[in-house]
Amino acid sequence: MGFLSAGEAPSAANAIDVSVVYLPNIQFSHLTVDVSTTDPSTSDFYGWAITDLSGNVKCSITAVNITAGGASDQACTQGTVTLAAGAYLFAFTGNATTGKIAYSGTAPLALSSAVSSSTSSSGAITSPISVPSAGVTYSGYGLPAIILH
Repeated sequence: MGFLSAGEAPSAANAIDVSVVYLPNIQFSHLTVDVSTTDPSTSDFYGWAITDLSGNVKCSITAVNITAGGASDQACTQGTVTLAAGAYLFAFTGNATTGKIAYSGTAPLALSSAVSSSTSSSGAITSPISVPSAGVTYSGYGLPAIILH
């Protein structure tokens, strides 16, 4: 996978930050992120999701406290998900900007922005989210350190 950065927090409270991920044909029910910086507040909530390129949420994790570091293994709200091989978006949000999850570091994204114009509420991502237009931007939200199982 390469080197991981110290992590990225949501760019602003309730902002939804996105990065492009390429997946094989896969069936999974859990989405695990690597929490690199914890948030000790139990009133701060974070969420993450896999969406299609139209912004439709396929697997979402909502309203999670990230008070512990390392792997945060959470079940998809949608249950078991089956995705065809292709490009998808990984979305990350929170109502605070303290907690961070691991990414590969600054990388080019095939989007005009790494931030959706949609917003979240208390760590919950609603579907669909607005997807930034195609383009190229360099962002710290490169390849997220995630596991789908």
